[in-house]
Amino acid sequence: MDRTEEQIVRALLARASADLPPEPDLMAKVTRGRRPILVPALVSGLAAMVVAVTLVTSQFVTAPSAQAAVVAAAERTATESFRSHVVTTQEIPDGRPYERVVDGFFDPATRYGHAQVREPAYEMIFIGDTVYRRLPADLPEQILAGIPEGKQWVATDKVEDRGPVHALAKQGFPDPAAALRQLEAADEVVETSQGRYTFELPVAEELGQALTGTVEVDDEGRVRRLEIVAGPTRTTLEFRDHGAREPERAAPPEAEVQRLGEAIRPAQGATEPAASPA
Repeated sequence: MDRTEEQIVRALLARASADLPPEPDLMAKVTRGRRPILVPALVSGLAAMVVAVTLVTSQFVTAPSAQAAVVAAAERTATESFRSHVVTTQEIPDGRPYERVVDGFFDPATRYGHAQVREPAYEMIFIGDTVYRRLPADLPEQILAGIPEGKQWVATDKVEDRGPVHALAKQGFPDPAAALRQLEAADEVVETSQGRYTFELPVAEELGQALTGTVEVDDEGRVRRLEIVAGPTRTTLEFRDHGAREPERAAPPEAEVQRLGEAIRPAQGATEPAASPA
């Protein structure tokens, strides 16, 4: 190869080298190529997992159970005064169905309340641990015979806090605040629809009869309607006018009050429901 051919070959090799792409740097792909592609993807995946776990966890933490919602509603309702409408019905075998309607005002904070019972008409005043019942004008003679002359009221101790819930249900919960306290012990609570729950109330096993009911909670987390069923006795309580104020009535004069160890029980089927079988 003469000098001219050698120059031509060198020129061709230089031209060929210039047209080739640069030799790939494998380590550069590992160290530099992975960072912009794989690392952001890994970070995004981890972030998504953290968000998902947080959302699931927050649902378990912040969403109250049905039982907790009912207890909170009962406690919330008992923090302020209210007016109530209570209807108690009972099917009496071979007799006229019983119904009692009571409209009242109650302030759980001051433990004061008053209520008017319809048919027969008589009134009740709740002051602390005492319930005053004005004697109806048409009381049976056998009951009137045991009351001293001049007595117009009968005073009894409230038993709602310590009495059996089964007996209270039969009485139609004279003090609706007692029903709220019992509701705080509700068990087997199930939300059947938005703001509506079914529940059971624990009772002594020897009674052989379960207490069941439903409760409706309003948008402000207060009890709007409460129904409790004890055998043939059904009591429906409606709570309204939350925060209402009414003047408190004083206790009747002692000279007009007959204090009894237990409430007078009017004739069966007249003013109180008959005792349902335990």
